[in-house]
Amino acid sequence: AHVASIRKDCYSRLADEILSRYDTVYIGNWRDGSPEAKRLAKRERKGAFAESGTKRPKGEAARQRAANRMDRDNALGVFRQIINEKAKRSTTRKQVIVVTEFNTTRQCVHCAALTGPAGVKGLKIRESWSCLECGKSQIRDRGAAWNILQVGRQAAA
Repeated sequence: AHVASIRKDCYSRLADEILSRYDTVYIGNWRDGSPEAKRLAKRERKGAFAESGTKRPKGEAARQRAANRMDRDNALGVFRQIINEKAKRSTTRKQVIVVTEFNTTRQCVHCAALTGPAGVKGLKIRESWSCLECGKSQIRDRGAAWNILQVGRQAAA
């Protein structure tokens, strides 16, 4: 409880600092373990079973439960909730825009080609990768942040 309180205080201070600097904040949207997401996943599994008659491989359900638990406990989810609440309570106009982050880590920030590292093995590449189309080098996480900003601005326009 003590550590959770410290973490929440830290998130609150960071949200205050971000909202004091910026009027609009773009945040990437990720799949969470919400009841709606669980219902959709269950419908998809039932539909797949009805079509082909195949079940999930043994151990897959446990892996999915663990992944959903990690998503629900995710610190970014708590931070997103805090920054949304603070933006709503702000006396000046602040807004938090949630943007889909599909392919933002793979997309080149210079030419928008999807040539970045992909798959589970590609997750190891964090620092720098070069685009196969334009040849320019970029840092994966910064590039993803830039792409989220661009998608958010297009959605807002």
